Amino acid sequence: MAVTKIHPIKTTLNKAIDYICNPDKTDNQILISSYGCLYQTADIEFGFTLSKARDKGDNLGHHLIQSFAPGGVSYEEAHRIGKELADKVLGGKYEYVLTTHIDKGHIHNHIIFCAVDFATHRKYVSNKKSYYQIRNESDRLCKEHGLSVVTPGQERFTRSKTLGEAYTVEAITERIAGTYRAKPKALRQEKVGVSMLIDIQNSIKAGESKGYEQWAKIHNLKQAAKTLNFLTEHDISEYGQLQAVLDEVHTESEDTAATLKDLEK
Repeated sequence: MAVTKIHPIKTTLNKAIDYICNPDKTDNQILISSYGCLYQTADIEFGFTLSKARDKGDNLGHHLIQSFAPGGVSYEEAHRIGKELADKVLGGKYEYVLTTHIDKGHIHNHIIFCAVDFATHRKYVSNKKSYYQIRNESDRLCKEHGLSVVTPGQERFTRSKTLGEAYTVEAITERIAGTYRAKPKALRQEKVGVSMLIDIQNSIKAGESKGYEQWAKIHNLKQAAKTLNFLTEHDISEYGQLQAVLDEVHTESEDTAATLKDLEK
């Protein structure tokens, strides 16, 4: 079963995105996806879209949390479900950053999406109807993935403390502001990986902003160079070799997730 909650972001959008992308919570930033933007520059890209808003309002974005029952889902599957949820409810019109947090007893997704869609520049309407749509879609995906869902008579709405004291609106706000008191963690080396390339030809933002188009070209060149370095370092010259490496990594990841799930029982 997964429970959902959503609240608007009116200030410090960059801090909210930095919080959900914390390497200590996202398996060193492996469990991060984005749509229509790069997570590293999402607040800037959101700002570009917000500047074209046709509707009034002070919301910069919306923060959706999807929390799963302990031991009921693997990290990778939770992330896939989160992406399917975001793609469905946002209809491919809103930039978003999705992260899966695995540092607590229960796995949960954070989805921060722009308050304005980049197709029509209209504001997202958050109300009971849109929340029911999110909740129902989350339930459908849980069923599709073989997870339990809320049955008639059970509590459907998530109160703040249901997710634990660390996940009340107040606690999340404090974490984003940097005033939340948490136990110190050992520093982890930041992993610098290869990001996805930007489809400049089909990018609406690239067509509207020459500055963004130039930045995207430079970004793509840098990522291509990183990809070439990776292939050279691992002596990969054919697609089949690359697929074999990816399959091996995927198998190891699934085995590790299964082991952790067994330990939690």
